[in-house]
Amino acid sequence: MNLYGEKGNFIEELDPRMKLLIVILITVMTFITESTVLFMYYYALIFVLIFTSKLYKSGGRLLLFISVLFILQLLGQNIQNKGFRDSYIAIVILIQRLSVFVAMGVWASSKMKVGTFVTALENMRVPKGMTITTAVVLRYIPTVKQEFYYIRSTMELRGIGLNFKNIILHPIKTFEYSFVPLIIRCMTIADELSASAMTRGLDLDTKRIPIIDVKIKAVDVVVTVAVVFLVVGGMIAYKKLNGELL
Repeated sequence: MNLYGEKGNFIEELDPRMKLLIVILITVMTFITESTVLFMYYYALIFVLIFTSKLYKSGGRLLLFISVLFILQLLGQNIQNKGFRDSYIAIVILIQRLSVFVAMGVWASSKMKVGTFVTALENMRVPKGMTITTAVVLRYIPTVKQEFYYIRSTMELRGIGLNFKNIILHPIKTFEYSFVPLIIRCMTIADELSASAMTRGLDLDTKRIPIIDVKIKAVDVVVTVAVVFLVVGGMIAYKKLNGELL
């Protein structure tokens, strides 16, 4: 019996350590670049990773979001007031740069098994405290998302759906019926997940024996080297074309 479900392609089944390296590299390079051309190039690489991992829905939403931000940036060029124009464009660019964290987080976490990632961290000799924290966080986010869906469904059954109309007309009641239960559930979920991590033996000093042996395969190295080459090579090629490198 396959305990982990059907296997995906080589991008989906990439080793967690290689995924972490790719996430750090692309996130840092995309965030610090001042060139719009390089930003678009890096985001093209991100979309390749996302769509190759069959995250079509998330990729489509991200593409629409980035397109809207670029349109807003172009429209901001027509603002007459210089001070307001500079502030407006700076905010839009900052949102563009911050969006890369969400994009890479979606790609890295979508197909990643928590147990496999924890095993990879243990193989890297990561401190126990960081391993436990990471395991709880990775399980916390989807659990909270599911709880919020349950709360929203309950509100709709009672005729107080969480929508734009109710937020404008009944802001206090909407906040009370949606976010107050979510906050209370978040506190309970954190305790439950921490207890679950302890039950699974994550705090033990002895080495855990994983069901699946997590090893870096040749295809993982090839994919990671190719991504690193495209990221760094793209930056070098752009600077050479602009005469920034001798």
